Amino acid sequence: MDTQTSAQTGGRSGLERFFAPRSIAVIGASANPAKIGARPLAALKTNGYQGQIYPINPNYDTIGGLPCYPSAQAVPGPIDLAIVSLPAPLVPEALRDCAQKGVAYAVVFSAGFAEAGPEGAALQREIERIVAESTLQVLGPNTAGAVFHHTAMVASFASTFMSPPVHQGSGIAFITQSGAFGVYVYNLAQQLGLVFDYYINTGNEAGLEVADFLEYLADRSEVRAVALYLEQVRDGTRFRRAAERCFRRGIPVIAVKVGRSAEARRAALSHTGALTGAEDVYDAVFRQSGVVRVDGIMELLELLDLVVKNAMPRGRRTGILTSTGGGGAWMTDLCRQAGLEVPEFVGPTREALEAVLPQFAAASNPVDLTGQMYTQRDLFRRCVAILARDPAIDALVLLSGGDPETVGVGVPETVVEASQSSDKPLLVAWVGAPDWFYRKLGAAGVPAFR
Repeated sequence: MDTQTSAQTGGRSGLERFFAPRSIAVIGASANPAKIGARPLAALKTNGYQGQIYPINPNYDTIGGLPCYPSAQAVPGPIDLAIVSLPAPLVPEALRDCAQKGVAYAVVFSAGFAEAGPEGAALQREIERIVAESTLQVLGPNTAGAVFHHTAMVASFASTFMSPPVHQGSGIAFITQSGAFGVYVYNLAQQLGLVFDYYINTGNEAGLEVADFLEYLADRSEVRAVALYLEQVRDGTRFRRAAERCFRRGIPVIAVKVGRSAEARRAALSHTGALTGAEDVYDAVFRQSGVVRVDGIMELLELLDLVVKNAMPRGRRTGILTSTGGGGAWMTDLCRQAGLEVPEFVGPTREALEAVLPQFAAASNPVDLTGQMYTQRDLFRRCVAILARDPAIDALVLLSGGDPETVGVGVPETVVEASQSSDKPLLVAWVGAPDWFYRKLGAAGVPAFR
């Protein structure tokens, strides 16, 4: 991790014209739908972008009913954002044209730069010089682009973004240093009912980098959480400060950071030209700045789901209600490993549990309902209600399995009712239930895990 502050930081965090551009030019635009240069034109239209669109290609007079121009400087109006889809050797000249035009931002799809050997690295240094000597800011090269659904700003060639999402307004921003893998994560999130409002792939980071976007997102009122897929952090100081600002504003930053092994570091180098750093340094910076590091994509998405469902606990005290002693012990271990507390139940809560539990069941944490949960038909409902109103715990985990209909009460209805009347999140870990069970809880805003 590079802890030197970049010399090129002035104004970068003011990315309003990037995410809400009044005009977008597509350099290398094409009328051939099979060409990458055709995709952003189609995506902007189908997503309902309301600004001016300027195709740029000297080989066309019009594309898709829009006047086509030979260069950025030939465009009659101002350009806030330029999308560049050209062979790598042509990119520096196109960016110089943008800089002379006064274009604010450029997104460079093109590959063949630092990730492609010495010749590509030399081309990338040209881009870096253009950025250093002008006001133009560059995302990429070698990027799948960026998307902000609120303004229909789709600067991407990925087919995922060719049409608008069914739902918006999750408040989730996703910054990824891998383009294709980032799109896969976006698609998986959609399958699980999560839609990222922001998708940002920083690519080779010849200009804009992760810290620039994290700084910007830290001050956005619509942002509720930021997800990161990281191979490296170029400017450690700015990253840490931006993450700390997110933490102070109550915006969780959740990161998957690759590069723990030498093989993974080598893969990152060949992928984007990134040099990953010492993992203990990253772990220390993440801890100091409030970044939550996770190892897997599903863990990342599950945490984001908790944010969207307003199910983040206010403290560490966790109550566990289960039908299996072994499962209760396992869940207790998981909680403790995560730094959570599993306190004993005392006072009125303990007394209320003792009044309804069978004599051979202990009113301790975790509460093991044993097989009586299936024969004493209202035991589950009564114990859920008791624990949901306990002021001494900050979250309640319900752990069981099998067909919930055998419990004898409407399990989803019981959980939803308790969740709606409680000031703490209820988290359901139910193994082997039918799909309708998880869908019903998810639709009611209760996180349910298989």
